[in-house]
Amino acid sequence: MLYYAPKIKVYSLAFSFKIMSSVTRKSATESDPKHLFLDQLSRTQEWLDSQGVAYRIIGSVAADSYIDSPDGTILNFNEEDTGTLAERVPDIDLIVPRGRLAKVRQFRDSISKEVKLGLAIPTQFIDFRPDEATSFMTHNDRRFPVPSHVFDPVERQLFGEKIVTVNPATLIYTYYSLRERDRPRIAKLSEAAEEYQRDYETSELYSGMREFSGDWAEHKSWMDVTVQTTVKMLERLPPPARLRAMRIGLTFASLAKLR
Repeated sequence: MLYYAPKIKVYSLAFSFKIMSSVTRKSATESDPKHLFLDQLSRTQEWLDSQGVAYRIIGSVAADSYIDSPDGTILNFNEEDTGTLAERVPDIDLIVPRGRLAKVRQFRDSISKEVKLGLAIPTQFIDFRPDEATSFMTHNDRRFPVPSHVFDPVERQLFGEKIVTVNPATLIYTYYSLRERDRPRIAKLSEAAEEYQRDYETSELYSGMREFSGDWAEHKSWMDVTVQTTVKMLERLPPPARLRAMRIGLTFASLAKLR
């Protein structure tokens, strides 16, 4: 069943933050992205638990906790060898109930910025309601109902650190926008999902998530065509006119974001 509801204003820019290390542990983490990541992962969950905020870690961090590889994960902390330390630390994506966003944002804004915490985009698409029977996948003004128990907490280990995530079948459906670099990870995660629930691709439990995925894919296809058409149009303009057109576009985009 498809529900319609007023748009919930959740900004689509990805918010991120860093969690400050204590002075006593700083020297052990400041030059090692893996240690820095694990240290901040632990501190993030400790704070959320202490505040009674329900959360689930999703994205590559959660997916890799299900992947059986020689070192237990396919996270690559040296992927950006020429970049800064922060660029080599994986993002921590998570969902929280929308009613707790303000509290988590305050925490985010009060600390430093080394480990990125992806919060707004996952919460924009997942209306996580752990205290209710039904949660929702959302896209614009459309809501796709999903049984809240598919988001029940699952504890996994990542480099010996506990993380709270969801089952692998649910986790696959949270990849609403699949990047090329995610494909090997999803292929491996699907094996864990089939082992968890062999019929997850047809199960009624995930029908709302499948509807959302189809709606998002249709929207993304339209966006891709629009972007390609716009780029071709801009390429045909002389440089001065091209610059003016880009400025006008950015102005309208900023105004739309403020609405």
